[in-house]
Amino acid sequence: MKIQYAVKNAFANKFLAEASDDDRRFTPNRMYIFRVCNAVYEMALFDTKAEAIKAYEQSYPSPYNETGIIVEMILHDE
Repeated sequence: MKIQYAVKNAFANKFLAEASDDDRRFTPNRMYIFRVCNAVYEMALFDTKAEAIKAYEQSYPSPYNETGIIVEMILHDE
């Protein structure tokens, strides 16, 4: 079992994910963006809460529609 951390939008089923080239069109330095994610591998997962906080800060959240909370993800082998 492994514990990692993800940043979730507090009001929608969206998690922080790596930004694509299209996401960087207007914000070239953007590293992360909120996306609807249906599986763990589509989310940005971090080993520590500090890394998750730093990634959230680099996501350029909009104060009007992106409020993030850090959630603990417990991963296990089947």
